[in-house]
Amino acid sequence: PVCFSIEKEKFEIFNIGSDQQYKPDIVNGLCYDSFGDLWFGTSESGLIRYSKKTILKSFVYDAEDKTSVTQGWAHRIIENKDGTVWVFTSTGFNLLDTGNQTIVPYSYQSVLPGFEYRWFVAEQKPGEFLFETNRGYILFNSKNKTYTSANLDPMLDSLHIFAVYND
Repeated sequence: PVCFSIEKEKFEIFNIGSDQQYKPDIVNGLCYDSFGDLWFGTSESGLIRYSKKTILKSFVYDAEDKTSVTQGWAHRIIENKDGTVWVFTSTGFNLLDTGNQTIVPYSYQSVLPGFEYRWFVAEQKPGEFLFETNRGYILFNSKNKTYTSANLDPMLDSLHIFAVYND
């Protein structure tokens, strides 16, 4: 396995038998933001932020805390052009305020009711997200909390699109 060494500030090969405190986990998403923070979306440990300014900080789902990251594995982390960081999990998406280290969670059940399947594909415009759902592709506007059907090219509409990146 590969791990990130805080002391050495680099990734290195890790021998699991050498450290009894090591808890294996799967990293599903990475984002290096414009503030110099490295974000890890994991299957078991939630969202982890590494900053040279501080030690690792973990954001974990807590059913009693309405401001915790949404439950499930974090599979996608993006930073849009205005510096807003979004984290997408299997049960919702989260707006990160990197300044004060707080999260505004949006569960899929609350913002996309009636959709059984939701997969984040891309950010079309700041705060406007394209999702693949059991009812086709939709655009969700995070500012006014509304969604509309998205009409893709018929050839694309038949594909399962995992991600679209802008360069």
